[in-house]
Amino acid sequence: MNKALLPLLLCCFIFPASGKDAGWQWYNEKINPKEKENKPVPAAPRQEPDIMQKLAALQTATKRALYEAILYPGVDNFVKYFRLQNYWTQQAGLFTMSAKKAMLAHPRTGL
Repeated sequence: MNKALLPLLLCCFIFPASGKDAGWQWYNEKINPKEKENKPVPAAPRQEPDIMQKLAALQTATKRALYEAILYPGVDNFVKYFRLQNYWTQQAGLFTMSAKKAMLAHPRTGL
């Protein structure tokens, strides 16, 4: 019985000893051949709308929201108009602040 267990035990100890030594994880990584990379086709450069087109679109949207809020009173319609109106108010405030800074920065220009 002991003689039958001896070869079995030796086999158990030999197999782990014959394995490759494991180093750091990245040392054992297999290098895969580079696959064909699907390079995305660059999209056409997005063109910014002309400033006059942007201004006209904002004015049209504000007028449309106002008329819609008047003709079809409701919370959603008013909120849509109010947000656009607040945008215009905010932009006017920013314009005023930049005008004040310009006057302070360039007092001799007659601003």
